[in-house]
Amino acid sequence: MDNDFSEYYAEVTNYVAERAIAEGSVPLYLRENYDDKRSIYELVYAIVMLSDQFMDLAMESDDIFIDEDERDFVAERTGYSENVIKLIIWFKECYQMMTDCITYTETCPQCGHKEMFAREKDLYEANLECCKCKRVFEFGECMDIDD
Repeated sequence: MDNDFSEYYAEVTNYVAERAIAEGSVPLYLRENYDDKRSIYELVYAIVMLSDQFMDLAMESDDIFIDEDERDFVAERTGYSENVIKLIIWFKECYQMMTDCITYTETCPQCGHKEMFAREKDLYEANLECCKCKRVFEFGECMDIDD
């Protein structure tokens, strides 16, 4: 594996695992279902890798996919619960939001800039932040009227 990808997956895995440990339900799930024989880092790495594989396949396809399709793809290959998969994928997305990897092309009502970053708001919720003026908006506030 390319060194940049190895470093990326190590960073994502560590970030997501630390979030999952702090949240508490994933370590409990591992204890109850795997008698602590599987580490949280193994679980996170497997889910993150499969999530990325799904996204690569989805990008190559003309089909439309929803979040549930991604979770099903991961669940079929790991056997992990949908709730655990959903949480781990959310924490992966939080890492991507934190590192400005998720952007949207929307017009900022404040300054007119056409690029927004996604930012974590709450569990399974995000806001948009203008890349230029840094003002934060709810999703939908920046939609162009002509859309």
